Amino acid sequence: MNNKVYAIVDVNIIDPEGYAEYMRRVSPTLKSAGAGYLVRGGSHKVLEGDWLPHRLVMVEFGSMDAARAFYAGREYSDCKEIRLASGSSNVVLVQGVEDIASSNPVNPQERSSAKGYVVFDVKIYDMKRYQDFMQCIKPTIEAAGGKYLVRGGEHEVIEGDWNPDRLVVFEFPSVNNAEAFYFSDTYQGGAKKIRDECSSGKVVVVEGYTDA
Repeated sequence: MNNKVYAIVDVNIIDPEGYAEYMRRVSPTLKSAGAGYLVRGGSHKVLEGDWLPHRLVMVEFGSMDAARAFYAGREYSDCKEIRLASGSSNVVLVQGVEDIASSNPVNPQERSSAKGYVVFDVKIYDMKRYQDFMQCIKPTIEAAGGKYLVRGGEHEVIEGDWNPDRLVVFEFPSVNNAEAFYFSDTYQGGAKKIRDECSSGKVVVVEGYTDA
């Protein structure tokens, strides 16, 4: 079974007009590849750590092979040249959790309301204790209306110098839901205390893409 794969992109734009042309051209190319935006430069907030992204983009692909083929393909080549001339990017591909692969989600390019995403780059010092955290946090996430998209899946750096340790991504109905989860007494006073004992993290919450 192929897991969903997510391209997480941090873009530093130096030529806004050129990048706007890139966005105009790349959207139909993504659609023809069966991929779609989850995040497209939505507002973001750093919750932990020293990761200070410029513009965040997250794209969902059907599989790792599909993501690699798109990135290396002839159809994307011209778009990529425009993007590279318009700024610099860190691009990481990461495998999603298995249960996402078997679901049938709404096309991310056809959403009418913005989701909220929490992206963790986690460095683990004690895996046994971190497993306690994972057991503790899942019901807390679900109670807040959230779910895992990525839970430490294999990742591949395909552009730039960002080398994450372990990537975790949560999806919530909105940024407000994501922040309510993060700042809740249940999380701060429970699961996060365990995580802080065994790991350090860089955490960003970002608004999802909507075409409304």
